Amino acid sequence: MLKILLQLWWTQKRRTFDWKRMGIFIYMVLCVVVGLVVGHWQGGSNPFEAIRSDNLELIIVPLVVMFSPMELLMKFLLKTDAAGMDDYLRSKPVPQATWNRFLLVLNLLDYLNWFIPIMVFGLSCLLMSAGYALLAFGLSLTLNIADGLLITGLRKAQGWEYKLPLWLMLLFYYCLAIPFMIFFMSWFGPFGSVVAWFLATLGFGATVYAYLCYVKHYNEQRGQQAKAGRIGGSSLFSMEYISLLRSKRLRTGYLTLVVVMTLQAYLQNRTMSDEIGESAMAGIFLLLAVMFSSMMLGQWIFGIEGNFFHGLMTKPVSVYGMLERKFLFFLLLDSITAVLLIPGIFLGYWTTMAWLSTLLLGAGSNVLLLPTCLFSKRIDLFSSAFFNYQGANMGVNVYGFVVLIPVAAYALLAIFIDNALVVYAITAVLGLLLLGTSKGVLRLVAHKFMAKRYKRMEDFMK
Repeated sequence: MLKILLQLWWTQKRRTFDWKRMGIFIYMVLCVVVGLVVGHWQGGSNPFEAIRSDNLELIIVPLVVMFSPMELLMKFLLKTDAAGMDDYLRSKPVPQATWNRFLLVLNLLDYLNWFIPIMVFGLSCLLMSAGYALLAFGLSLTLNIADGLLITGLRKAQGWEYKLPLWLMLLFYYCLAIPFMIFFMSWFGPFGSVVAWFLATLGFGATVYAYLCYVKHYNEQRGQQAKAGRIGGSSLFSMEYISLLRSKRLRTGYLTLVVVMTLQAYLQNRTMSDEIGESAMAGIFLLLAVMFSSMMLGQWIFGIEGNFFHGLMTKPVSVYGMLERKFLFFLLLDSITAVLLIPGIFLGYWTTMAWLSTLLLGAGSNVLLLPTCLFSKRIDLFSSAFFNYQGANMGVNVYGFVVLIPVAAYALLAIFIDNALVVYAITAVLGLLLLGTSKGVLRLVAHKFMAKRYKRMEDFMK
């Protein structure tokens, strides 16, 4: 029966081969290869030759664990294997034990579980002897397969109460494996630490697989809902954040941008504050963090509503009111990011004036996003957020340069004006002027949209 499942899986993979997923994987591999080639070229010889030592086996475990966050994130985004049997297989005599073994074999064959170990092996060969490199490869492969089983278990488990034990297993693995490794290192040296971590990883993988076999997966939809209600009551404004919270594509993209841009602001300003002192140039990362929190949604104004715009036009809902609520929601998103940047004031990374001026300019820049409703496309709300260009078109791509005008203006002010307070004052005034024109821009864009509303509704149907 396991052989039949593997044949069905291989037939399905051949018929539904995803070139985009393979392209993303090849892109990641090329980035690593190019990085190694550039490092070798800049060094003029083997860049790792200078750090070769007889005691580099001490870094085997840190080298393997260093890639763990990256490979977990990569699998969350790219790993799409089946977790539970579909209706077709449920109607066949497929034992649950056979299906669990099938999931284990899939994780052994998944190339995502082999990418990091091969990269670790290549780096280890540059740093240490072949024997220790094979040891690092085996440890990395065991950890990647265990993490792959963890991702499969999270997909199979339904409900947070069944997913929580898997997260606790991952937490206990790292909390207990480190003291375990230190104890073995003190008694058996570096080789003992590697063996200890390997045994801990093997136990972690076996525990995850046992839980994977235990947890149940039900493919059918829930027939009844015990409690019905809205997140935001009957307000039309609730449509804005409900669509963001319920759509995986929008939610993942928004959270990723907020986290990345906020961390970028903290890390870059911490570095630049030591190098350029009180220069206003460091504030450009604050502006990017504030602007990008709403720019992702702003490039597709009415892209969400395009899925049901014909129904909206039959309701007593004005286009002006919809645009106004969009604009207010963008201001709310910018304010949330600004709140995350407040600790930087107390840490000395930026001043209160820098924070306030960039918030005003970033909020005012939302006015430039409003015209995108005149050429946006309908977006698929429930598709993947990673490398997804559905809904994009030439108009959106070209107009993307327009919304970067405030960033360019801020950069020019910071370059040509030495006084940071003057730059912040001009930036704040520009932001207030943009906010002051919002009412007029809203009326103008709403009028333009209504003049071509039938053409826009046809575009949303495509």
